[in-house]
Amino acid sequence: MGPKDLPGPVAQQAAEPGAIKLAYDFRGSGPPLVFVHGLTFDRASWQPIIDRLADAYRCIAVDLPGHGDSDGPPRPLEDIAAALHRLLDEAGIDRPVVVGHSMGVPVVCIYAAAYPVRGVVDVDQSLFVRPFAELVHSLAPGLRGDDFGTTPAQLQARIDNIAPAIRAPFLAVFGHVLDAHDKQHLRRFLPSAQVEEWPDRGHLVHLAEPDRFAARLAAFASQCFAPSQPNRPTAPSWRST
Repeated sequence: MGPKDLPGPVAQQAAEPGAIKLAYDFRGSGPPLVFVHGLTFDRASWQPIIDRLADAYRCIAVDLPGHGDSDGPPRPLEDIAAALHRLLDEAGIDRPVVVGHSMGVPVVCIYAAAYPVRGVVDVDQSLFVRPFAELVHSLAPGLRGDDFGTTPAQLQARIDNIAPAIRAPFLAVFGHVLDAHDKQHLRRFLPSAQVEEWPDRGHLVHLAEPDRFAARLAAFASQCFAPSQPNRPTAPSWRST
């Protein structure tokens, strides 16, 4: 069964008891883009971007466990990445560009370190995740679930451990200017990343300027899917505009 045979929205049927079911939408045709939202959001948050890209790309948006139409409590990030891979594999989708917002970024980074991808897009999430994880823990204990039984320090260690395994091109778009520590941390673990700072756009930078973000994502994806340079890191860059 190919991806065009899958309607949306639908929910993945778990292959075995206890496996994760992810609700998802498939839309459009072309090279695959996979979208993962952050905590308290759902896959509908990507709709303005998908509306602008579905004519040229096959867009797959999922709900994380405990969000939107996906059942269950939050789960370990590695388990979520594995469930996403099963979903894509069953649909015949190979080596997508994976796009994460906020705490969806650790999910797509873990995915990219474990499975083949064409590229990774980070939307406004520093790779130094510990401060944000601490904020989540202090403000919303109910969001922790099984996965947030780990400490922010342990989550940070996970990201630091897997980041060097990401070999695909990496684009990060921030709605603010990064501080010196975040910049240093990103450059340490992903020295070839393309980084853009869009000051004063905020945490929902992709929704603050959907036309600009969709165009930037499309340009990056076209590089990633170019047959002449499959899965090679792009030249590093840093822009603040």
